[in-house]
Amino acid sequence: MIRASRIRALAALVLALGHPGILPASGAESARMRPDPEIRRTGALPDPLDPGTFLDTALALSGGTPEEAGRARAALAGALRAFRETFPGPEDPAARAESLLEFLHTDLLRSYVENQTRVDTALLTGDFNCVSSAILYAYLAKETGLEVSGVRTTDHALCAVEVPGRSVDVETTNRYGFDPGSKKEFLDSFGRTTGYVYVPPSRKDARRMIGDREFLGLILSNRIAELERKGRWEEAVGLAFDYDALVGGKVARDFLLDRISNLVAGRHGRNDWDGAFAALDAAEDALGPSSRVSELRAATALASLSWFGSRRDWTGGLDYARRLPASAAADPRVAQIARTLAEGLLRDSVRTLPFGDAVRAVEDARESGVLDPRSRAELLEYLYGTEANAVAKRSGWLAGIPVLEEGLARVPGSSALAAARGLFRSNWTAESHNRFAALYNAGKFEEAARVLKESLARDPRNPTLLRDLETLRKTR
Repeated sequence: MIRASRIRALAALVLALGHPGILPASGAESARMRPDPEIRRTGALPDPLDPGTFLDTALALSGGTPEEAGRARAALAGALRAFRETFPGPEDPAARAESLLEFLHTDLLRSYVENQTRVDTALLTGDFNCVSSAILYAYLAKETGLEVSGVRTTDHALCAVEVPGRSVDVETTNRYGFDPGSKKEFLDSFGRTTGYVYVPPSRKDARRMIGDREFLGLILSNRIAELERKGRWEEAVGLAFDYDALVGGKVARDFLLDRISNLVAGRHGRNDWDGAFAALDAAEDALGPSSRVSELRAATALASLSWFGSRRDWTGGLDYARRLPASAAADPRVAQIARTLAEGLLRDSVRTLPFGDAVRAVEDARESGVLDPRSRAELLEYLYGTEANAVAKRSGWLAGIPVLEEGLARVPGSSALAAARGLFRSNWTAESHNRFAALYNAGKFEEAARVLKESLARDPRNPTLLRDLETLRKTR
């Protein structure tokens, strides 16, 4: 038996936005989001099913053409007529049940093929796995008056028939599989034949009896697993709706929602965000409100906006965020993704805006909640530092200091701006001192005095320049 993959859906995080819009329709292939009407009708029947309904459903679930189903039905009917001429009578149900298994492998089945779960194919080619062989055995048992049930383990299926005084397991993948726990030679070779380990009736924790509808549903779950292995998510979802209608209950509904999750994740892999949202809308139309669908919308919102962010397409991401479905936009956890996109756009734009406009843009972004205090401080430090350097380059180090002090007024305690201010002052002092020293050493004391006077007029308490002044006085 093939196990369906676990869900691939991502973590559920979404974006809160004020005015979501309508996303464009996706061109992606649509999935069937309704069960087949015949399967829905079978799902409403009580277990056990009569032999005819059981066979009709098995062939329908196998997915073949009407022509294939007809040929399979004819082959089975012919073989069953031949068996009826020789099968043990009602006085010996155990012998009949065992002879049915031998007949199945002598007249109908040929080769074990792990993934061959279709009943029609088993009848037409002889290739079978545990599910297709168990379904065929169950039908034959029903037709010959035996009481039979399906048995499911973690990764395997078999049958159990009721005989006088006990229930007997029938391992249908092996012609010697009647009551396998009593046959040591069968147990020794079983694992090498099919790769499964027989789970005896005493292992109640590892096996359970199942009704006819769930038994037949194994055909669908195996086919779904094969489709998902090939990435055919849309087809898998259609069959999962059939499974949900046939089997019913919470486990079947969770199985269906897992398939929808995988479909959405497959569209994520193609960056088809509109297609993912469209699939979720269709699923909710079919199933009604669902917390799982809401989580998947959230995951899709997060994945889509993160994709725009990874491409540094801030504008495109913000535009897509504004058009998210309302149900995806309502979760506040994704507000951080919107802030990240807006902050990315801001960081790129402030590098090209005029200085004053860039500062206003940062302050507006903080007021609107796009920037947190730390990001605001970081951007203002960048802007004031860059502007101070530009002013200093044009007009000297001292001219850049007021720009840094204005920045410190906006970002009190900024160590980056304070350090820059100290460096600017130090560089200006060094330049003034070096000009004075060059003239002083050249004996041009009057010119040196004039330079020193101009510098001290701009910074009267500068200790380096005051020492230079004292040196000049001693010389003169």
